Amino acid sequence: MSAKKSFSQEKTSDSSAAAEGAAKVDEIIWDEERHRFKTPDGKAYLRYAIKPLTHCSTTKQTEDEVDKQVMLMQHTFVPSVFRGQGVAAKLCVAAFQHCKDKGLLVLPVCTYISDTFLPRNPQWEDLVLKDSNTKSGL
Repeated sequence: MSAKKSFSQEKTSDSSAAAEGAAKVDEIIWDEERHRFKTPDGKAYLRYAIKPLTHCSTTKQTEDEVDKQVMLMQHTFVPSVFRGQGVAAKLCVAAFQHCKDKGLLVLPVCTYISDTFLPRNPQWEDLVLKDSNTKSGL
């Protein structure tokens, strides 16, 4: 059976057109079976993989880190009709909150996450795998 968990997003009081559009997507669903965080219709999603830290880093792990897991955030997709409305950010917030709750590290493979989301949301940086010896080709 697939584990599915909903992440409700708070609606902003901003009355801009972008905020109103983003308010239409106020729930993100965790679809564990398909390795995705997605909108209820499934059209926008963040795809991920879970790997042991030992598969993501060439640095020798401490005893406490041996069993650590890493979420490789591989790809975000938002249909053009929803772009510019904060949907991708909501997907990321749900995924990062999940990682925080589960004690996972994050390796942002997706350029939206590394180049756009994280610079705008530095509060999540403490979850990011900061290893100069990250294995390439993941």
